[in-house]
Amino acid sequence: MSVELLQEKQKAKHTIQKVVEQSIKMPLVGYNREMVDTLHFFVYNTHNLFMYNFSTHSYRSYVVNIKIPANFMSVENEEGRIFLTGGGEPGKATKSCYEFIDERLEQRRDMIFERRAHTLTSVLAGRSRSRIYAIGSSLPSESMNKCEVYDVASDTWTQVASLNTRRNFHTTIAFDNQ
Repeated sequence: MSVELLQEKQKAKHTIQKVVEQSIKMPLVGYNREMVDTLHFFVYNTHNLFMYNFSTHSYRSYVVNIKIPANFMSVENEEGRIFLTGGGEPGKATKSCYEFIDERLEQRRDMIFERRAHTLTSVLAGRSRSRIYAIGSSLPSESMNKCEVYDVASDTWTQVASLNTRRNFHTTIAFDNQ
């Protein structure tokens, strides 16, 4: 590799790292900074979880203890903790909630509503309490507009205001922790 190419690669890496650090507007105490560079993905109808590391261009694979349902949703919170909820074939949605701990999916408190083809979005409430919003769903006869929020610390789900429009197979994001 030429010196110029190495310098460009280092410059790009430094720029990306700077952008990521400036984009994170939360305290990083206890935050798993390594997770900023990773992407997790479960493979439905298998027991497989993969984590790809963008910095090292490598991945790790795990065989988890449950079969991943179709139309599930997963999210990684600000601490690097991974949660998986709901899923199922049409007409068979679940309320299940799991957390990936020690290479296993550990059962957490069930959601209030059965969900499949929904979204999960993680935010920091008050910049310190991790909360996960479950939004929408695909039900046998129609989409759902109900929303609920999971308090990670207390392992509880609470219903919150519904959407104005029913949604499924949609996308949600948190902007400025809202």
